[in-house]
Amino acid sequence: MTISGYNKVKNIDKYKDGLKYCPHCDSFLHPSLFYNQKTTSDKLSSWCKKCNNDNNNVHRRNNRARRWKIKEEFDKDMKRFLSG
Repeated sequence: MTISGYNKVKNIDKYKDGLKYCPHCDSFLHPSLFYNQKTTSDKLSSWCKKCNNDNNNVHRRNNRARRWKIKEEFDKDMKRFLSG
């Protein structure tokens, strides 16, 4: 089965009694607990807001040194650009 075929089959179970399924926390929640996302068919993100925020916090924590390095390089380049 292709990936697109898998997604079509899986989408059948996405809603139940007006609630949307979050695959990350494996629960059905009210659609207002999902962020808007223009690119999906139902215009809602696949993960609920809590799971999305938790995932973003973990990513930020795990990539703090990388982000700091990028910021330092940007600041150095801006200083060099503005000085002349």
